[in-house]
Amino acid sequence: MALHPELAWTYEVREVAPSILLLANLGMVQAREMPTGAIRELVNAVGADALCIHLNPAMELIQSNGDRDFRGGRETFRRLRGELGIQIVAKETGCGISRAAGLAAKQAGVSAIDVSGAGGTSWVGVETRRAADEQNAANEQLGREFWDWGIPTAASVAMLADLNVPLIATGGLRNGSDIARAIALGATAGGLAGRRCARNMKAGTTARSDSCRGSLMPCGPRHFCAAAARPPNCGRRQKCSDRNF
Repeated sequence: MALHPELAWTYEVREVAPSILLLANLGMVQAREMPTGAIRELVNAVGADALCIHLNPAMELIQSNGDRDFRGGRETFRRLRGELGIQIVAKETGCGISRAAGLAAKQAGVSAIDVSGAGGTSWVGVETRRAADEQNAANEQLGREFWDWGIPTAASVAMLADLNVPLIATGGLRNGSDIARAIALGATAGGLAGRRCARNMKAGTTARSDSCRGSLMPCGPRHFCAAAARPPNCGRRQKCSDRNF
């Protein structure tokens, strides 16, 4: 969206989903280089409640023209936390968050951490296939070495559970039972994407809704609003309309 404004309309979902928690997403390197005002315009354009800053060095290293300079991450989180006026989420992209990285994110003032651990979609794998298509043998070989590299989601959640920062468990979760297990380990919420989307791609709206309800049931709530609130052991329960972590 930042690079191709003509595609901005593809991100405008708030009108059809007025009450959900909507997260914007921007790379750490891009956030470092952009002024806060420009980032605020992007967030406001999509009506996001919070901004995810994603950390993806492994993925970038496999890209032929990927970023190589990842300095300034802590300072970028602190700047956005102080200037942007909305919640900031530190998010990985399939390699998990270590305890050291989680501590650094907490000290930088993030509102939540999305661990995005190993076990789900491998974005290193995606870039490895791109490198093969581009006949970039060196990057392809490196990508195959690191295809499944990273901290598994469950381990990452367990490492960070005592930091008193809301945790989002993503990366390889298949169903509601996996979300329940993540919550038991210390997560505040869990996310399903790749496998769930693949199964529901050809399903109708009703079938997709039923599938989501089926995933929520092992977590305990009887309806979507209850699912949006924190579990009893994670602090004050909130209404759906609060859209906070």
